[in-house]
Amino acid sequence: MFRAALFLAAAVLGGVTTPVTAASPGTTAAPCAPLAIRAGLAEPKAGDIYLHPGPATCERAEVQVAGRGLDGVFTVSFAVRYPAALLRYEGYATGDLLARGSPATAPLYLVRTPAPGVVVVTMTRFAPDGGASAQGDATFVGLRFGRVAAGNATIDFDHDISGATPLRILGAAGETIAARFGPGHGAGVSVP
Repeated sequence: MFRAALFLAAAVLGGVTTPVTAASPGTTAAPCAPLAIRAGLAEPKAGDIYLHPGPATCERAEVQVAGRGLDGVFTVSFAVRYPAALLRYEGYATGDLLARGSPATAPLYLVRTPAPGVVVVTMTRFAPDGGASAQGDATFVGLRFGRVAAGNATIDFDHDISGATPLRILGAAGETIAARFGPGHGAGVSVP
């Protein structure tokens, strides 16, 4: 909390754009290197579901699960694998896709961690609301991770058939919506 307040105060007062670490009283704060997320998919196409960087600080980063050119999305389920030796899962933020069109009932998000290194997400709209669409890019959910140790690794969808949950997008009538979760739709992570 102190670190965030220190960064905000420095940014407002002095235009600082480099994150800083908290300093002991009477000392100067030192710059820190934020966690870095790199999208694996440079040019998403219609139907692609992919990971891309969200906000990042010295201690935390958000990986956003997004899609491009999707029509009629009602229910979505997927699992994401992350390097538990480098990161710990800390929570999620709802995205904008399922909230499009001002649904009568707020979408439901079920997010769980059945094992270290795995986050399973299922989200849905409710009848009488139909499916949501995105002509361009839209975000399903943002997954927040905290620093555990330094290193480099990959965060990606779990493509293993025996994995935690199937990679699936359904329409309001239960039909499968064509979408691609990979290969190469994950993200690289660097924890300094």
